[in-house]
Amino acid sequence: MEQPQHGELGYLQMPSSDPAASRAFYGAVFGWEGESSHRSFTAPGLHGQWCDRPPGTAAGPVLWLWVQDLTVALEQVAAHGGEVLVPPQLDQGARWLSEVADPSGNRLGLVGSVEEPTRTGAAGS
Repeated sequence: MEQPQHGELGYLQMPSSDPAASRAFYGAVFGWEGESSHRSFTAPGLHGQWCDRPPGTAAGPVLWLWVQDLTVALEQVAAHGGEVLVPPQLDQGARWLSEVADPSGNRLGLVGSVEEPTRTGAAGS
């Protein structure tokens, strides 16, 4: 992996009460790779670590992750211990947005293509 550019996210610490559950969740939903012997992980263009501290409050920044298929990602969230907090909503006709929580309670945003045929869009999930 190349060195990040100035201003680019260079390392991510994600709160986790259960690193094994986090590794399974982020692996299934986003394809991240985690090490079972350490709390570290690798994501596209990023290295990070699951750390033992409570998740951030609703007032903090939200990490928005691009997904290839929002419907499939939301199904994976639910299947791997996460929760859909806000069903998919069309954002100014440019993208689909949905908010979820991981198994530790961290709030995440999911971003999907507007051209994606979503089964959950108007009706919610």
